[in-house]
Amino acid sequence: MEVFFRNFHYLIFMIANIISAIGSSLFSIVFVIYARHMPHPTLAISIASVVGSLPLIFDILMGYLADQTHNHYRQQLRNRVIQGSLYVIISVLMISRAQWLSFIVILGFSMLVSLISSYNTYGAIPIIKDIVVPQDISEAEGFEAGINATISLTGGLIGAALLTAFHYNYSLFALVNAASFFVAFALLFHVRQHFSTLASSQVTIQKTTGLLANIKHFFRQTKANFVLLKNQSTIMQYVGVFMAINLFDAGQGVLLNLSFAHQRQLLIGNYGYTVALVGMIGSIGSIMGSLLPGRITKHFSISKGILLIYTAYALMPLNILPFEKSQSLTRGCYRC
Repeated sequence: MEVFFRNFHYLIFMIANIISAIGSSLFSIVFVIYARHMPHPTLAISIASVVGSLPLIFDILMGYLADQTHNHYRQQLRNRVIQGSLYVIISVLMISRAQWLSFIVILGFSMLVSLISSYNTYGAIPIIKDIVVPQDISEAEGFEAGINATISLTGGLIGAALLTAFHYNYSLFALVNAASFFVAFALLFHVRQHFSTLASSQVTIQKTTGLLANIKHFFRQTKANFVLLKNQSTIMQYVGVFMAINLFDAGQGVLLNLSFAHQRQLLIGNYGYTVALVGMIGSIGSIMGSLLPGRITKHFSISKGILLIYTAYALMPLNILPFEKSQSLTRGCYRC
């Protein structure tokens, strides 16, 4: 953390990134809450939850495109303006009553902001390598990872709390998000004289390489990698199992959001706070899981680890059944 205070340019760059990350993290939970006020809330919440995870699918593509950027610093500036402008449009759309057309447009803009944020994360790597001395790079990247994990952990709760403070004024909340990206732009623009001379601002890229060509090359390369992966039967089996686990886990997230919307007795405070709290607990589990392999689970084989995961999923019905039973009894008494 010393490099954060010792290196002025790294300090400015990280503050800009932190402000941007907070803006993205806060709105992700707010949009799910906004979906609850749609004419068909169940469908809207399902769509919002699923689409919120879609940018992860394009994460590799964003990293690839970031590597093909000629001027990383200039692109970071442009992206902040684009993201801020998108949130201004979202703010205007949220002034009126929630309708499906505006909901779909907001959904698309929100997804685009998330994709650009992913692009910014990868584009920040070469900039950090330029503004930090080699012996401090690992500390700088570790600090950035820790900050991002903290924002991911607490962003939902903070977003839900701020939304309550704004009396569920979604338009105002989106406008605050827009301001966060414009502030990040101002900070980066302040150090333009130094950042414009960095090596990452003058990357040599082939003239024939464009956005469409990059995408085509990316998919060709991905296809070739899958062919190589297919030849490794053991690895392919594990990939299939992990895909099934992640698919099941993603489905549980959507079902939980829907359950909170229809079962008021499950709520802790209000809907937004409950969704944020569950998301925070999930993030804590992910962070703990990333720390455990080198300590407790280092003696486990992959097969045993997969068995433990499915065992944990198998225990979930034991926690749900008592609640379902109490619901049945309540409905029976009501009919009597």
